[in-house]
Amino acid sequence: MGCREVDAVKHLVRIVAVNTACQVDEKGNAAGRGAWIHPNSSCLNRAIRTHGFDRAFRKSGLDCEPVSRWLDNKSSGVDAPELTREKESG
Repeated sequence: MGCREVDAVKHLVRIVAVNTACQVDEKGNAAGRGAWIHPNSSCLNRAIRTHGFDRAFRKSGLDCEPVSRWLDNKSSGVDAPELTREKESG
């Protein structure tokens, strides 16, 4: 979506819209529409710059800071479980 390159799903990360923010769906099973990007800042920045998330989720003004923090933590080797969305029991 960001760089518009076709790649295998195992090389991509799924992003979902939760209320007014984008969140990383590490398990790939969150409900609703998802958008796929490469897990690097250049792909994320291009998706933000071209309003790709706004179009994909049909919402405007989404906060992508949680995805940016997740990428920063992944690149520094820090695991960030608070940024992932667990499947709700029910």
